[in-house]
Amino acid sequence: MRLILLVAALGALAISALLALIYGFGASAAVAHLGQVAYFEYYPDGPQYLAVPASDGALGLLRGGIWTVIAGSATASVLMLRKAAFRAEGRYLKQEAGHAYQALRCTITQLPRAQRALGAAVLLGLLGLQLGWLLTDSLSPDELVSYDAFVHQGPVAITSFYPIPNNHLFYNLLCWPLKLLLPGQARLIMRLPSLLAATLGTGMGYLLLTHYRGFRVATLATALFGLSTVSLTYAASGRGYFLQLTCLLAAFFAVYCLVTQGGCRRLAWATFILGSTAGLYTVPTFALPLLALAAGLLVASARAAASQRELITQTGAAFLTIGLLTALLYFPVGCISGWTRLLANRYLQAHSLAAFLISSKAYLYEAAGLLYGPPRGALLLWAALTLGTPAVLARAEVGPRARWLAGLCWALVLVPVPLMLARQFYIPARVLLFTTYFLYVLLALAADWAWRQQARRWLSLVATGAIMVIFAVKLMAIVAQVPVLLRSRARAQEVARAYTWLSRQPAGPVFVGASYHGLLFYHLGLLEHRSLPLHYAPRGPMRYVVWGKDQPNSLPEWAKSLPLQPGYSDEMVFIYRLPSAK
Repeated sequence: MRLILLVAALGALAISALLALIYGFGASAAVAHLGQVAYFEYYPDGPQYLAVPASDGALGLLRGGIWTVIAGSATASVLMLRKAAFRAEGRYLKQEAGHAYQALRCTITQLPRAQRALGAAVLLGLLGLQLGWLLTDSLSPDELVSYDAFVHQGPVAITSFYPIPNNHLFYNLLCWPLKLLLPGQARLIMRLPSLLAATLGTGMGYLLLTHYRGFRVATLATALFGLSTVSLTYAASGRGYFLQLTCLLAAFFAVYCLVTQGGCRRLAWATFILGSTAGLYTVPTFALPLLALAAGLLVASARAAASQRELITQTGAAFLTIGLLTALLYFPVGCISGWTRLLANRYLQAHSLAAFLISSKAYLYEAAGLLYGPPRGALLLWAALTLGTPAVLARAEVGPRARWLAGLCWALVLVPVPLMLARQFYIPARVLLFTTYFLYVLLALAADWAWRQQARRWLSLVATGAIMVIFAVKLMAIVAQVPVLLRSRARAQEVARAYTWLSRQPAGPVFVGASYHGLLFYHLGLLEHRSLPLHYAPRGPMRYVVWGKDQPNSLPEWAKSLPLQPGYSDEMVFIYRLPSAK
């Protein structure tokens, strides 16, 4: 308990000190500028603007709160550290970190050379695929909005401007230093942190699974997840979902250590608190897997001996600390953008029962296709593992550590279902990336269990055949994505050429009737510091009209009476101009 209190005080001090740096001198102008920052929510409608409160009042409230927390947390930290018992907690934590490092190091060194070579090949192969994906695929609309509205605007906008849920605060904050180091390189700025998070998370999960369950399970789970197109996509995407998964893996293995009564309990609690806080600050929907981990801790508390019932008290203190630290991190959002912006997520709106049931089949197929592979086979796999896991775990030969590992994975895979049914809403499939990882850990555990059944050889054959089929499907899916990625890059290059042509023409209002062009034109103008006068609705005379070839009409109705002439054309758009625009 003393360690949790110390983490709470020092965490609050570190967070408030960081916020004090961000909202110190010069922040007033940055906060006042937020009302002029454009963001795209529904792309065809063009940019929108958030009405922020008067900057002086909001900023004054924010600064007052920050300095109050600094004073309180600094005082609490000093009082704690003056006591020998709290100082000893720091020494014990350092010792536990050293023991954990040595244990993991031994896990690697004790592997046969062939296994170490195979593990390195798996990790390097996945990194090569992720890097190729990063360099080939063009920036998605969500990535463009994240860069333009948040990362490009600086730390004040990143930590307080929340007009739409696209702002993954912690992730975008990690991107901002790269903007200073790599000016104009939006692809690298937005995607390198995700690639680094994917490399760290994949390696960490691989090593810890090897340590706790063995090389075969770890290699199989890592390869199955790493070769999934959804894993490759978000490892090379400038969004916070893989960073969230990395935070979840840290919290998951911390909980596993706690519920199995392993050593390094101080390190486990510190990792759980910090990993969960970072996950919530990346994407608030981290609360979903956190519910599953909370259930695991509560079950362990209920089953603990009377002398070990302090686990329930420690769990409550840890979640209270996570809540307080997370609230402090989001305090600038509440003061500047408003708490309703953070809490009212339009992607999680409840439906009527009739609407929920009608669209359930389409959602299941879409989510299964994105997360696991071909929808029908993926749903069958999901059902087999979620229904079969409790039956296998009930068998006497399954040890307590294997039971806890599989049980926590099972809870993480299953937790979205009762929540969606109870609230009658659909969680966006990309938010459920973590279920892909833990489903494949379950599959690896199931295959390992089947391979150990010497008396029933048919189980081993079935498991081997199923794994081979799944790997073949994944490799075919990756090959099928290559032309998709190349087309995406070609489309972005065509839009850039159209923008270059427009930027070299005589100045004049530009009506953009192609939503992707409107978004990318705005982004390119921001990078080049010479924005075109773009319009997304016909207000006043227009000198240029950008019209998509996929539109049902050759021109918008209001423009048919204008003496427009073709000026530029490619596979995606026509650009018309008035005769005076030479």
